[in-house]
Amino acid sequence: MDDLGKNPGKVSETMEEQHDENKEEDHGCFEFCRKSTWRERGLILYGDLVALFGFASFSIIVPFFPAAAERKGVSSTTTGLIVGVFSLVAFLLGPIVGKYLPHIGLNRAIFGGTFLSGGVCLSFGFLDSIGTRIWFTTAAFMLRILQGLGFVFYFTTFFGIIVNFFPKSKGILLASLEICTGIGLSIGPMIGGVFFNLGGFKLPFFVLGSVMIFLSFLSFKVLPSSSALDFHSVSLPGIKPLLLSFGSWVICIALALISAAWGSFYPILQPHVQDAFGMSETDTALLYVVLTCSYSITGILAGYISDRYPKWLKVELGLALLVDVLGFLLLGPVSFLQIPRSLGLLIGSLALIGISMAFTFIPTYGIMNDEIRLAGYQDSIGTATLTAGIWNSMFSLG
Repeated sequence: MDDLGKNPGKVSETMEEQHDENKEEDHGCFEFCRKSTWRERGLILYGDLVALFGFASFSIIVPFFPAAAERKGVSSTTTGLIVGVFSLVAFLLGPIVGKYLPHIGLNRAIFGGTFLSGGVCLSFGFLDSIGTRIWFTTAAFMLRILQGLGFVFYFTTFFGIIVNFFPKSKGILLASLEICTGIGLSIGPMIGGVFFNLGGFKLPFFVLGSVMIFLSFLSFKVLPSSSALDFHSVSLPGIKPLLLSFGSWVICIALALISAAWGSFYPILQPHVQDAFGMSETDTALLYVVLTCSYSITGILAGYISDRYPKWLKVELGLALLVDVLGFLLLGPVSFLQIPRSLGLLIGSLALIGISMAFTFIPTYGIMNDEIRLAGYQDSIGTATLTAGIWNSMFSLG
């Protein structure tokens, strides 16, 4: 199988036609489904499935791994570092992988990244068999590092493919990828808990690892064999123009802060609602569902608006950030508002934050891509994957 983008002389006609058509007219979700081929729809669906199960395998360890690590004598601080090193790898390697992805080959990147993630997930199931604390900790760190590397390859590649082949539909298609990411993060702990109760420590990892390995081999059937662009004819500038771009720095910092705000819920929401309303861990999980569902449902609308009005992306982001601030003020609520604390207000503020987060995350990729092109980078598959790498890096930093 030729690599996507590796053989410009053997261009896939359907992908080339879709690329040209997308440059001429806007596509909403239904318009994309109506005009795209089955292979193109299958490509997007495949990317969504990899994102869903990939992030489920990332978050599967939440309900039972801390207890297993504690039995080995691993401190809670070290356990937190094991979980967090995944994001550190994505932050450090995202821009590097994004820059060199076209030369690696996009098909190879997707297959290798997905297969590596599946193999790591399977290997995690054997951690409980390691007797000593030092070897357990070392193996856990190494596996999470490799899992982060696999994520950088497949997730960055899907971003680049969407932006390159479907430029006028990129908002709504990236939104679907983000929604599947959020769903995967949400259902991962549930899947982990269910299979842990059914078969112990190994079963959750064996199930999701097998799914990821199956998806890696499915890529040979789903991915096109060649690209509509000859990226070898386009040489990217060095990193200096990007470092000197003020707009790029602003959107990178904004994305990292938005991601940090989203991640702040996980350590603080459960203690907050337990103190305020006496809610159990099970009831708290339902509050996360409110947050995730409001984000997922609104994400499609945010993607459609981003595609429909690309010149207003910064306005969309600015307004969404203001609504974000309002949601966080009501979440407590802060004392100067003099609003009585209630469960209804808490649920409403979580829904408001989920909605506003959709309108903050989705436009950031388009804005970042615009700023990178203004810095002197041409509109090419190389620029698309570089943008994806930087986006994933800043998201992981937050």
